[in-house]
Amino acid sequence: SIARSHADITMKNHFRPDYSCYHVVSYDTITGKPDHKGTYQGYADDSDWSRGQGWALYGYVMMYRETKEKKYLEHAIQVAKFIINHPQLPEDKIPYWDFDDPDIPDTPRDASAGAVIASALIELSQYTKGRFSKECLSVAETQLRNLSSSKYLAEPGTNCDFILKHSVGNKPKKKEVDVPLTYADYYYVEALLRYKKDILKEIVLASDKNVKKRKFATGLSSVMAVIMLIYTILCFMNSRIGYGIIGLLFSVFFIWIIINGANTFQKKVINIVHSKMDNKLTSGKREYCFDTDGVAVSSDIGNGTNHWNAFKCWGIFRNYIYIRTIKNEMVLVNQNDLSENDVKELKSLLSQNLKEETL
Repeated sequence: SIARSHADITMKNHFRPDYSCYHVVSYDTITGKPDHKGTYQGYADDSDWSRGQGWALYGYVMMYRETKEKKYLEHAIQVAKFIINHPQLPEDKIPYWDFDDPDIPDTPRDASAGAVIASALIELSQYTKGRFSKECLSVAETQLRNLSSSKYLAEPGTNCDFILKHSVGNKPKKKEVDVPLTYADYYYVEALLRYKKDILKEIVLASDKNVKKRKFATGLSSVMAVIMLIYTILCFMNSRIGYGIIGLLFSVFFIWIIINGANTFQKKVINIVHSKMDNKLTSGKREYCFDTDGVAVSSDIGNGTNHWNAFKCWGIFRNYIYIRTIKNEMVLVNQNDLSENDVKELKSLLSQNLKEETL
């Protein structure tokens, strides 16, 4: 209840009509009402400090996840729209440290703000539908792609062993300006893990086997819906109200499956399976080496080689090359991490040893 109260009061007092937010709101200790709205790390009291907008988005997405209260989702959507459509958001979607700094474009970017926003948008895309959901994921993909480029991603052993460069802690106080920050790395890694999980789900859902299952379930449900509707009508005509209500409920259930239920059910199963997987199998660093013998894997829990007969097929999904094992496990390779020549060589090697799957 404390978290809900905090979220509700913040939603009421921190946000402007356009869904941008103040950094700091000071409250009168006697009346409990706001007595000052301003900033500590932003350009000005009424400016849009970029990481603050990111925290606002992330916080209300998280509140919806934990409470399932629609008001938090609706608020998160409005905050996301403000960020995504901001005229000062650069083409690479990595924000300037403050959207209202008059020195734009000659002012620092904030990689930490980009990482926080990307992670929140990926999660928000799972709770929304249609064009907006795709837009959230598209913006997050652009942010991750650019954060993973040499402009922001540090070479190993440099940057004081931080992952990301170019974050801003507190520019007005001239502290931590254009430096690496711990929380930038945290939310960047979180966003990558969320994105990878999302991509794996979509590949599994788009597989021929699952598409056929959904088509079969939809076809069968269509037949059952017609039968149950006829049954319901006959029951009501013969004053068998109780049986008619049961028939009506079954009709609604089958119609739900026809509309989107089969897809929703498969997603639910995939989520349950992933949540029950050993954490060692879903985290940690792995290195893959592809050659004529198969795929050599090196990780924290062991090393080994999977020969080509352990794999079923390969394919391309968005910017990923995926290799599917006979157990329907996945190896994902981000094409953006490879040179153009390496991508060609890998595709050629896979084509020689496995059949290509088209999603």
